[in-house]
Amino acid sequence: MKRHCFAIVFLVLLFTLMAFNFPIVDKVKAVEFNDGSVHYYANGSFSFEQDIIVTGNTTLVIANATIRFVQTRNNQYGIELSGSASGDPRLEVRNSTFTSTRSFEVSLFDASSAFVNNLNFTGSTSSSIKLYGNASLTALDSRLAFVYCYDYSRSSAVGCRQALFFVYDYSFANISGSTFDRVQVYDYGKASVSLCTVSYAIRAEDMAEIMVTASSLLGEIYSGQNSSVSLDDINLYQFKVRCYNNGNITVFSAASTPSKYPGEFWLDGSAQISLDNCSLTDAIYRVKGNSTLEVKNSLLGSSIFYCYNFSETKFSDSYADWLIEALQQSKVNASNSDLNVVSAEDDSSIYLDNCQVGRFRCYESAEVLVLNSNAEEVLVELMSVNQTFHGFSEGYRDSVGLSAVGLNATFLNTSIETGWSFRFLGSSNITFYDSKLRNLDLFDDSKVYLWNTSYTAVNVRDNAEVVVWSYLMVRVIDYFGRPVEGVNLTVTVPASYEYGVSDENGEAVFQLFERNVNASGDFPVETYVLTIVFDGSSYSYDVVLEGSKTFVYTVASPWWYFYMFYGLGVCAVVVAGAVIVWFFKRKRASKG
Repeated sequence: MKRHCFAIVFLVLLFTLMAFNFPIVDKVKAVEFNDGSVHYYANGSFSFEQDIIVTGNTTLVIANATIRFVQTRNNQYGIELSGSASGDPRLEVRNSTFTSTRSFEVSLFDASSAFVNNLNFTGSTSSSIKLYGNASLTALDSRLAFVYCYDYSRSSAVGCRQALFFVYDYSFANISGSTFDRVQVYDYGKASVSLCTVSYAIRAEDMAEIMVTASSLLGEIYSGQNSSVSLDDINLYQFKVRCYNNGNITVFSAASTPSKYPGEFWLDGSAQISLDNCSLTDAIYRVKGNSTLEVKNSLLGSSIFYCYNFSETKFSDSYADWLIEALQQSKVNASNSDLNVVSAEDDSSIYLDNCQVGRFRCYESAEVLVLNSNAEEVLVELMSVNQTFHGFSEGYRDSVGLSAVGLNATFLNTSIETGWSFRFLGSSNITFYDSKLRNLDLFDDSKVYLWNTSYTAVNVRDNAEVVVWSYLMVRVIDYFGRPVEGVNLTVTVPASYEYGVSDENGEAVFQLFERNVNASGDFPVETYVLTIVFDGSSYSYDVVLEGSKTFVYTVASPWWYFYMFYGLGVCAVVVAGAVIVWFFKRKRASKG
């Protein structure tokens, strides 16, 4: 009875193992090579229903052969090389094919190595070569499917195709002259790609590094978790560039091939992308979350830039067509660049220095600083904003208007030629320096300060006012037109005075209040009195300011100036006479 029970239990266990397809059911003893010699599979087709294991200081050579793995499940059999104290095994493959209807693995452990030339993986598309622990692979002109590098291993591929490379754990992959689908690098791994075509993705994560040169990229380019991707001399087609979580992507000398779908650049989480000497077209750029996009010496056509969440976008010596929009407290900084449409809102800021702008738009509470720049069309609708415009618009030709409520702004060297009007309402507080205006309208409690600034027409209503200040420059020279330094100067008006001393150029500049304009009228200041004290004498002149002016005063030269010139004249006559007498004496002596 007990024997029957044991038999029943054994059969139940056996059928259970078979039902779950445990390896113990079909495990067949492997083909092992471990004697330290060279073994061959050559010039034929070989089928295996077991593993091929190479250990010790043994070399397995497969040449002009087909290796077929007959399997009932994926990765049931394969080739395994494992280094040990007795030596490091080596696999050499030439002009051969590895095939199976199910996926299989070629595994290299420790310091084992493989050299393959014209190896083709066929059958299952998910077969792989895996490297562990300082193992190395060199592949030439091969079709490899998946290649995995772990634990300080190294792989090199030249002229390969239809491969996918995955690099982990301080490993390194060097790929050149190849066409493959994907390179993904993780965990301090590195990959170098040159003269390649990548048809699906380049990805770097977790402190990884990828360098790509002289290659064509399609699909996704990704850098995240403190990783970096460097692209140099590349062509992009139907691309999506993703940079997240302190990732870094640098792109140098890149060009894009137009396609049906626009390219994309995404930055978020303190990421950084730099474009230098690039020529890209049809792309959308989204910069978010403290990220930075930097564009240098580049031509970006038909592109749209959206900047969000404290991000920053920088342009220098570049051209950007279409739209650049700053939102949600982001920044746009541009210098020596040609931009089509620039727009700011939501507490964002724009800084333009020596730029050409097609259309310039500001809304809500944006902050703007414009230096020495030109635009064809400007629209500003702002509330309670701090702004500085320097050299903004000299040479504007199109109609431009600025209407603001509660604006706080400073304009420097702004020359308004035709079609302009400024309209300030609420409690606006505006200052113009060294500028030229046309129409100026003030309402409510607005106040405008004009420093060395002229205007054509001014309209002041309610409690608004215009305060005009002008410059009086005094130049002191002597009879010979030379500047006189150290002359004491005083400009006075009842209850007010200003002191000055001429500098080495004989000049002193006074900033003087000229007039106040309000709803009641125009109230110029009384006449100023300029007093010049020189050589113990004092001279006074009345000065009426109607805009900045220059006053030139000539002082007497010191007494010895004239005697010095008289003496020089007498000396010149004496010398000339002596020369003439000497000349005639010598001539007479020569005749005698």
